[in-house]
Amino acid sequence: MGMKEAAVVNFFKKLKKKMGDSFKVKLQFINSELIITEDKVENAVSGKPANYPEIVISINYLLSNTDNIEDEKFKAFGEFKNGLIYNSAFRKNSIVPLIPYADYIIKNPSIITDNFNDCKKVEIAGTDLAVKIKLLPKISIHTLLYASDEEFPANLNIIFSANADTFLPIECIADLSEIFTRVLLKKLTMCAAKND
Repeated sequence: MGMKEAAVVNFFKKLKKKMGDSFKVKLQFINSELIITEDKVENAVSGKPANYPEIVISINYLLSNTDNIEDEKFKAFGEFKNGLIYNSAFRKNSIVPLIPYADYIIKNPSIITDNFNDCKKVEIAGTDLAVKIKLLPKISIHTLLYASDEEFPANLNIIFSANADTFLPIECIADLSEIFTRVLLKKLTMCAAKND
């Protein structure tokens, strides 16, 4: 048994201890729904097994012992405990791939608002577009977009519910945002293909 498999077995043991020997939980996960039972995590629509990051994120989320939602206060990734340790990987995997599309998203906000569950445009001073998206039932992000101009290229940032780290360890927060980025990039690629 490899390290990942052993880690998954350990996560399921912890979850059984908390939830009991037999359970079934549905969990909103970014733009889909996962079903978590005592021995597996799978996509509710396709029935396919979840991948390793989805398993680790969903079980850690269910293992959290807080119900306190801070959905109106947000933090940058680097502001979380140990966030600076993972900040360069977070930027590389979650921010940098989306920057080339920032101007396009600003001009076409429906690429986010029409393609993600539980999201809405919000007003945040200094941004050209800000969208709040619920990735998990108690964790939201704001995707902050800044249009290019004569002096500066387009840019964007992702900030998180201020207490996201009470539901997930920092590594899982980074993985969650990376999965969001991949989902959004897939939507952007599909739109680009339609326009060609």
